Amino acid sequence: MNLLNIKEAKELIPQGYQILYRIDDKNVFIVKNEADMKCIVKFIAIEDYDKHKYELLHTIDHSNIPKIIDVIITESYVIRIMAYIEGKTIYDDILENGPYDEDKAVKVMKDLVDIFSYLHGINDGIIYRDIHPKNIIINQKSEVFLIDLDSSRLYKLNSQNDTVTIGVIGFIAPEQYGFDQSSVRSDIYSLGVLIAYMLTGEHPSFDKNRIDLSSATISKELEELFKKRTKKEMIK
Repeated sequence: MNLLNIKEAKELIPQGYQILYRIDDKNVFIVKNEADMKCIVKFIAIEDYDKHKYELLHTIDHSNIPKIIDVIITESYVIRIMAYIEGKTIYDDILENGPYDEDKAVKVMKDLVDIFSYLHGINDGIIYRDIHPKNIIINQKSEVFLIDLDSSRLYKLNSQNDTVTIGVIGFIAPEQYGFDQSSVRSDIYSLGVLIAYMLTGEHPSFDKNRIDLSSATISKELEELFKKRTKKEMIK
């Protein structure tokens, strides 16, 4: 990946945007427009641009997924300008305040189920593939937002597996390691793992091939739901 410097990024984005800072070591920047509104600008290398997928992503209209404000295509990059969501990621929230109680975890999960029901209902399904605590933001009104859909893929009926492994180890479903193509069930599996993370604050124990809920105080009903959603057999 060719990492753009600030000067190069400034020359490529439209006039009227001021770069505030870069997000991690990525070609992603927080900017401010003339109306003093924050936005996210993401540069996608033209060779990595899946025209069909991104055209479909640009049609997404869900209140809990950041809006696409503009798309600019250059010789080297596709530049996506998106709405900026103020809030904390689940990761940062738990790091600062500790694990969630059952009521809060269930509320977040209900909102996520609504988001994923929407995504999975588009065409043959948009599979997100990268569910983890840093990709979900909760704002001050306790509204839940799903960010960064670039790792998603369109479900292909006759495909045998994904071309590359995408996602965070411990959160992704077993088939995402190349055993089969990711599907709606892959996202459901990852949501189950996320439940455990929200309740315990512990990263999934991937090396031990288990996800431990023993440190959480939860109802029997939620424990059974978790076991069902993270059952290995469900993805065969």
